[in-house]
Amino acid sequence: MGYFWTHHRGHRFASTALMAPKTGAFVSSIEQFAKDEGIDLVAFKKHQRKDDVAKEYLEKFPREEGVLFIGKAQEKTRVVRTAKRRNRTRDRPTPGW
Repeated sequence: MGYFWTHHRGHRFASTALMAPKTGAFVSSIEQFAKDEGIDLVAFKKHQRKDDVAKEYLEKFPREEGVLFIGKAQEKTRVVRTAKRRNRTRDRPTPGW
């Protein structure tokens, strides 16, 4: 993540605050696509088997091909968090890990 924000996008440092607007825009565009196309947006429950959900949708799907549904799952992963701190000697915000 750090290389993308500092070298590709030209920011001084990588921050989760930089990613939030991009993530939000991405999620909004998927939700809008699902709404525009009349495709169900399925929020998977904890321990729910995605294959079982797909099988149910496939059984009711009237066409030869197409999008059955759009699935949304919260996957666990390790992340680096940033925190906005104040540098007392320079009196300005400083990123911290």
